[in-house]
Amino acid sequence: RYGKGFVSARSKDTGEWGAPSFLYTAGGSFGFQFGAEAVDLILLVMTQRGLEGLLSEKFTLGGDIAIAAGPVGRHAEASADIFMQGEIYSYSRSKGIFGGVSLKGTIISSDLDANQAYYGQPLTAENILITNQAVKIPESGKQFIKIFNHLAPYKKDK
Repeated sequence: RYGKGFVSARSKDTGEWGAPSFLYTAGGSFGFQFGAEAVDLILLVMTQRGLEGLLSEKFTLGGDIAIAAGPVGRHAEASADIFMQGEIYSYSRSKGIFGGVSLKGTIISSDLDANQAYYGQPLTAENILITNQAVKIPESGKQFIKIFNHLAPYKKDK
């Protein structure tokens, strides 16, 4: 099984969503609720531990890092606060439908070719997600950040 998508993480300093890094998935038992063989994927990294795990060599989802199907719908925030304990939330699209996806055992790799095409320079996921070396973020990336900061604003622990 194979998928393509991107990952974004919050800045540990500001809590704002960062520029997306492209990725691809392979292997594992995807466990798609809709039985797809290929999928578009969005991963939202919610914790520093999740980000460090994602960037580790040969990262396999569902191992040491908790991954959960991301909340959807108008009550997503409430359900996420009560039930969702994932360090990484996943969203997938297959045949035009977005929804949660079980990715346990799936291997994640950085899509260096897609990052090169998008940013116009060779960047790894670490360059983009941690060191913010994406010097010039394309307009679509800026819109992504704006939308996600609006839909999933940072909330400081009280």
